[in-house]
Amino acid sequence: MLTFVGAGLLIGGVLGGRLTVLALIPALAFVLSVAALAWMGAGDWNWAHLIALVVFLQIGYVCGAALRLFVAPAGLAREGKGVPEPL
Repeated sequence: MLTFVGAGLLIGGVLGGRLTVLALIPALAFVLSVAALAWMGAGDWNWAHLIALVVFLQIGYVCGAALRLFVAPAGLAREGKGVPEPL
């Protein structure tokens, strides 16, 4: 189960840091198809694993988007870019 949490958070964080929320749709389809293939091969998965993977993918996306929202403006202000000059 820890693998699902880590994979979901990592993939979601990368997507959230780079792309819009519409990127979650193909990402969910891809992740579920890979999980279905692994499910056929291993056979020891259940629905709780799939739900955990999807939920943590979305939580990772929110965390990645929050990092993009809060960290990027701080970096711009530190470098002097994007800060308006006083009149």
